[in-house]
Amino acid sequence: MLAAASAHQDLDHAVHEVFRTTHVQTFSYGPGSAPPQTRRVHFHGESIIASCRRQVGLADTEIDVLVRLRQHGVAVPNVLGRSGSWYFQEDLGPVPLSAWLNDGCVTTRVPAIESAIEELRRNSRTGSAIGLNAIVPTLDGSQWAAGLAKELVSISVQLGVGRDVITPDFLCLFREAFAPTGTAFIRWDARPANAVRDRTGRVWWFDFERSVCHWPLDDVIWLLCDETIPEAVDTARLLEEACRELAREEATLLPPAPLEYVACLSVFD
Repeated sequence: MLAAASAHQDLDHAVHEVFRTTHVQTFSYGPGSAPPQTRRVHFHGESIIASCRRQVGLADTEIDVLVRLRQHGVAVPNVLGRSGSWYFQEDLGPVPLSAWLNDGCVTTRVPAIESAIEELRRNSRTGSAIGLNAIVPTLDGSQWAAGLAKELVSISVQLGVGRDVITPDFLCLFREAFAPTGTAFIRWDARPANAVRDRTGRVWWFDFERSVCHWPLDDVIWLLCDETIPEAVDTARLLEEACRELAREEATLLPPAPLEYVACLSVFD
């Protein structure tokens, strides 16, 4: 309770400092957020999103990424200001893509996911072209992948599923998948809860604090393997199309056996 109250007071001060207003109406949690890292701030009949970043270096990088992507026409929120550990961005809308996919019209679900994939690819292409891959860390999750591989084997044995996929050869591939071999800027952790679909059907991504340099296909895999993607969606087709598109654009960045890689991530979905 004390930590939450302190965060609230800090945010109230930050809003007053950046926007010079004393008429803040309410604070509520933003889309896809884990309280109290993200809040929706209401004042003067409008709303903005406030994000708390306790690590100054990460906040500097995230803001730099958002500003430079926005300058090049990428669908990310406009940064409005910063005070202390809080920075402010435009409110893209109250309904995250994860909720919209399960509550929206069935006929528009696949186009929305296709738009989300295209915007992720645009993030990666543009970010790499303007040098963002040089300012974010290179992903080296080899130890994490090794531990996860052991968990996959344990779950496979307990549930009696996935044995035809989780072979020794595949586990070797999986452990190697997170070695620092990628050269592209990617958003990382590209879950539908971190995106919003606008009225035109375009998908906008927010929260870039985990951006890294790795495979450009990783973002697509994060998206398609998320538990909020409806089961009726043909994710295998969408992944194959993304692989073909990537192969045409950046053949040298295409990871080995991407379909087997994603199968390991989705086999227990």
